[in-house]
Amino acid sequence: MRSPLKATIAVATTATIASAAIAPVHAHAIEIAPPNAAVEQLNELANRRVAVGPLQATLGQIAGVIAASGVGIAAIALAVEAVKWRIDEESPKEGAGSWCGTLELEAELYQRVIAHPAQYAVVGGSSNFVPDGTYSYALVDATGDRKPELLLRQNGTEINPVTVFTVRDYTIVSMKTPLDDGASSGGGFRATVFGSVDGTGLYQLTRSAGEAMHTLRTLKLGNGNLEETARQEVPATGGLPQNVKPLKWCSSSDSSCLRNAN
Repeated sequence: MRSPLKATIAVATTATIASAAIAPVHAHAIEIAPPNAAVEQLNELANRRVAVGPLQATLGQIAGVIAASGVGIAAIALAVEAVKWRIDEESPKEGAGSWCGTLELEAELYQRVIAHPAQYAVVGGSSNFVPDGTYSYALVDATGDRKPELLLRQNGTEINPVTVFTVRDYTIVSMKTPLDDGASSGGGFRATVFGSVDGTGLYQLTRSAGEAMHTLRTLKLGNGNLEETARQEVPATGGLPQNVKPLKWCSSSDSSCLRNAN
């Protein structure tokens, strides 16, 4: 998953675009876009400032340069990957700051989810699950691209359902099958969702009171569903594998975690 469109270079008007302080870099892919669509994409993102190293120009300025140049506008070739590659290389990586700041699109889309969680949560949970009207969320990289997925938990009694979201092609996508997180009032059954340290997926741990072994499932994000890639039994008293990462849950009423999560 790549960063959202940050800027464009009109291949036929490189000298003109250079005046907007955007220098061409390696173009890994060329896309042809209708001129109106190109300018609309830029204008839609014009309030997001590119401030990574030398790339210090607003998208609105770039859109203006393209629109005013009048040079082959009908056949502009958008070197989309060129600027995205430059930004990816020069942007802070995970561990060097917050998730967002360079991930404006993810933050914006996830903000919509936590602002109206009831519209996005997948129905699930145990048969005795009674929602209490509150939601929690966590951020963790589950695809290995150093960008966070969003986990939305509907809180209540018994086993709480957890919906997983990711961003693909600038659109938020939810996994249809929820994970389980919580404890059953009868039988001592518990379920916990974990992230992975290396971003290779998610973990679902299930266990029952008194059992010597617990079940740990490894899951990856598929095409609309979570797919199990591995399953292992772990001792109740022996701890979990090193790659298992506990999640930090935040209230959906607190959006600051979107900006400060690592």
